[in-house]
Amino acid sequence: MIKVLLDTNILALMLQERIDIFEELSNLLEERFLPLVLLENVEETLRKINLGRPSERGLFRRVLHIVGEKVIIVNSGIEEGLKTDDKIILYALNEGCYVATNDKALRRRLRRLGLPVIFYREAKKSFLIE
Repeated sequence: MIKVLLDTNILALMLQERIDIFEELSNLLEERFLPLVLLENVEETLRKINLGRPSERGLFRRVLHIVGEKVIIVNSGIEEGLKTDDKIILYALNEGCYVATNDKALRRRLRRLGLPVIFYREAKKSFLIE
């Protein structure tokens, strides 16, 4: 069974572009039940953003609601003090999972390590694997 680790920008994209990422990722990976995971510190980041600017609050409030229903929150077991991207990379290496992100720097680092990356190509209006 394939696991997909979500980055915050993919969750925001889901609402901005009105995409059902759960269905899209299942179709892309040809899996009926696809466990989508979010690191605990990424969820905490979402909660902090939710307290931020009014323009972002509504968006991230909806993201948090969806996360609570459809995404498994995991404790990475990785030491505190590391940047979120580093935690994502270490978790993906340890678990052998895909990472869904549109962060170019993170995608580049993941590719260098040979980890599968899922990203959204706006021009094609679809998710791709690299």
